[in-house]
Amino acid sequence: MIKLIEEYKEKRNECTTMLNKYRKKLKIANYILEDTQKVKEVIKIEMQMKNEQGDITKTKKKDRNLNR
Repeated sequence: MIKLIEEYKEKRNECTTMLNKYRKKLKIANYILEDTQKVKEVIKIEMQMKNEQGDITKTKKKDRNLNR
């Protein structure tokens, strides 16, 4: 009986070790997914700002040509 209990405890410890490894990998994967979304959002905002700045530059060039 005692031997059986020790065997179960050993198996429990192995399972706990495996679960901890998977939890760590899952945590890392979630961080990567979060960061990817944040990076995509920042790139989108930067592209919008760049397009808006391009529109402003085009307008200034048109204004200069009209004043000549």
